[in-house]
Order: sequence, then structure tokens, then C-alpha cells
Amino acid sequence: MRVLVVDDEKIERDGIRFLLQQTGLSCTVREAANGSEAAAMLKKELFDVLLTDIRMPFMNGLELTKTARESQEGIQIVIFSGYSDFEYAKQAIRYGVSDYVLKPVDPEEFNSTMQRVASALAERQRLLTVEKQLCRIEGSYYLRQYLVRGRAEDFDKAREYVDVSLWETCSTLFLAESEEPVFFGEPEWLSAERLQRALQCPVFVLPLQDTRAAFLLGRQLPCSWRLLAQDTQHYLEGHSGRPVWLSAAGGVQGAASLGKTFRTLSRLLGRRVTDPEEKVLYADESPVQQPREKTLLALLEPLKEDIRRGDVTGLWKHFYAARAALSGAAAFPASTAVKYVLSGLMNKLMAALPAQEREPAIGALYRARTLEETAALLQNAICCFESGCSEQAADRPDVDLVKRYIAQHYEEDLSVESLAEVVYLSPGYLSALFKRETGQNLNTYIRNYRLLEARRLLENTNMKIVQVCKKTGFTNASYFCKRFREYFGTSPRRLRSTEVSNEETAE
Repeated sequence: MRVLVVDDEKIERDGIRFLLQQTGLSCTVREAANGSEAAAMLKKELFDVLLTDIRMPFMNGLELTKTARESQEGIQIVIFSGYSDFEYAKQAIRYGVSDYVLKPVDPEEFNSTMQRVASALAERQRLLTVEKQLCRIEGSYYLRQYLVRGRAEDFDKAREYVDVSLWETCSTLFLAESEEPVFFGEPEWLSAERLQRALQCPVFVLPLQDTRAAFLLGRQLPCSWRLLAQDTQHYLEGHSGRPVWLSAAGGVQGAASLGKTFRTLSRLLGRRVTDPEEKVLYADESPVQQPREKTLLALLEPLKEDIRRGDVTGLWKHFYAARAALSGAAAFPASTAVKYVLSGLMNKLMAALPAQEREPAIGALYRARTLEETAALLQNAICCFESGCSEQAADRPDVDLVKRYIAQHYEEDLSVESLAEVVYLSPGYLSALFKRETGQNLNTYIRNYRLLEARRLLENTNMKIVQVCKKTGFTNASYFCKRFREYFGTSPRRLRSTEVSNEETAE
């Protein structure tokens, strides 16, 4: 119980503090020497009880009582006075004072007064708790109706009882279901506070039935909504001790789209009858679905043979093929089984490295959450394997292949990464190989090839400079003109005008 004692006499405040200790009530006591000081404290702190004298400088007890009631409606107020003045008592009643005690204070009377105040506080708290529970029950009823029927009036009615701000800004909806009544009685582990700590983001929990519950998440998510769906399913299953299936949808546009999304998730949960092992089901507008574990393991299988034969080209070919097959699914979670197979591959790929260098990479693999993260770690391991191989650049036609590809596709968006995929090498290895063979950086070679083609077009066609720029793969005309001038010592416009002038002279 938080108590504020106000009296301009220090000895009186000490006496009240002593009497409070004798009541046996658990109290946290603060003091103020006058009404003005107490009024300032009431604006900054919450108190359960105000014990104040009537006669004080700056602001008397009745004025303070009025101020306290306006700032903290539920506070219990007891006033003390050495004047048994009926007018004071009438004013005190008008301001909602709980009790009126005459000075000098009788210890027994004070104890009785404080016991009554404590009982009144306990009863108020009980009523507030009951009211809060009733509001939550009433609000939950209308929110359930809104999810099922999608009627705006249900949502407006729910707004009168509960805070629906998260519904209005939600981006993600989960629907969980179990064959057993795991959500009955709303267990403590199902509270929004516990889930928020587990998922590290705001969550609105709405039990629908004993076997079903909905979970709404806001716009600010700590990671992919698919990962949060996995975490939520694990949390619910771990705390309930029973199998739990969960359907999930991201991209929800606030409360208005929840009805349609809810129906989609309900239909998705029906799939668990045909595939009970798939515990998390995703509703996604794109055609990309969670790749099955068997599919992922099958994509990794060819890499084992490539490693056994020391075939770097085959490794990159199969790695790029696997990554392309998973295009769009990069944000999906990586299962433990996939990580286990990958750890074996990475150990072989990095066998030339000492254990203290391999172990951090394997540790990072098991901490990775998405397929994208695991693919990046595998790619690094292949680069390590590639650098340790003894293949000689002269024995390979890779540089000639790259040159031919550039000649055929210079109009397109070329990069070291895209060219590396053409010849099944890592970008870093291809760059080093090209530099060693030609003495020129790959990006520089691409740019110079395009400039030579641009000059040919300027000299032999009537294409506009902007058209030539675009035709030769340059996306910025200013950049094109600048590089052209640097390479040829003249601008595209001057080159063309010079050619025209030479032709006229020849005629």
C-alpha cells in the first residue's frame, strides 16, 4: 500500500509513520511538508492512500483533497484536524474523503480507520479485476465474432471493451490447433506477456476454443514471419506437451483483411489430416511453398560425389542448380536434418583447414535460421575447397568461355556473379583467373568491350547516342559519355560530328 503523509509538522509526520507501522499493514510511506509539495508529488507518483492535515501553509488539506481526487480518482483520503468543525467535515465529504480523524490521534481509532481503508482498497481492486475480466471476456467474444463473420459492428463493439490497436496495425496472423484442449482455461504460458518475451514482438492472443487459438502480430517483427511461425509452434507444443499444428499468413493489411485470412488459415489446418507430419502450414500469395525436407536432401546429394571426385566445376554447377531450385524460398527455415547433412559436406570441403578454423563455420551453420543463411555458409565452404584444388588456369577454357559470353550478351546486365554461374566457378576465383590470364579486371574488360561496340555503332549507324548507350548495356547516359571520353579521348557527339565532317570532305 503506497501512502502519502502530509503535515507541516515533522513530529506529526513521524507520529503518523509510527502508527502506520503498528497497524501491521504493508506500507510504503512518502512524506510532504505542505499541500503544494504534496500536490506536485501526486502529479508524478501514484498513491493508494493520502493522509493529510487540514491546517497547512500554501495549500490546506481540503484544497489538497480536491486536487488529489482530480488527479487520482481511486485514492483513499483520510484527513486530520485539531478543529472539530462540522463545516470542514461537510466539505471533506463533498470531496470524497474516506474518513475524518481528530487530533490528537487516538492509536486505536487510527488503526480501525486504516483497516477500513485497506478493506476498501482491497474491495476496489477486486471489483476492478472483475470488471477487467468481464471486459476481456466481452471483448474476446466480439473479436471472435469478427473473425468468423467479418462484420464491422462486431469490431466496433469489441473496441469498447479491449484495446484493439494491434488488430488495426497487424501484419501477421497465426491459427493454432490441437486435438486436445490445451487452450482450456487460458494457462499462464499462453498469456500475451509470455509470448511477447518468447517471440520478441507484440502479440495479441485470442483463444477461440479449448483446442484452437489465434495470434496476431504487429508490423515490427524481429525476423521473417515464417520463422516466427516456427517459433510459435515450437513454443505452444513445448509448453502444452501435446501436438500442435499451426497455419500462418504474412502480409495482412490490418483488421479489414483478417476475416478472409482467418478463413484461409482454417482451410489450411484441414490439410493436417492428410499430412500430419507437416506441423506449420503457410498461406502465401506467391506460388513458393516450404520445400520438403526430402527435396532439400535430394538437391544436396550430387555435391557429395563432386567432393569425392574433387570436381570443382561440378560442385558449382550443382550448387547453383540447387539455389535456383529454391528461388523464392530463401527465407524459409532450415531444418535440423538439412543442417546435419550440410555440416558433413562442409567438413569435407574445409578438410584442408585446421579444426579451429572449421569449427566456427559449423557452429554458424547450426545457429543459422533460414535456407539463405545456410546456402551462404555452404558457398563459402566451396570457395575454400576451390582455392585448395591444384587445377591450373591454363588447362581450362573458362576465360575464353567468359569472353565469348560477353561478346554475345554485352547488352544485358552482366556481373562477375552472373558470369561465374555460366562457367560454374566462384566469383572470387573467376576474377583472379581472368586477371591472371588477361592482365585486366573482369569488370574493366566488360566496360571496355561495350565502349568499343558503342564506337562501332556510332561510326556505322544513325542510332542516337542515348540509343547506343542503352544498346551497349550502359544504364546511365552521363556515365557512358564520361567513360567514352576517357577511353577514346573524345566525346560520342564529337566523334560522330568528326565522322560526318570527314565524309563531307571526301565527297
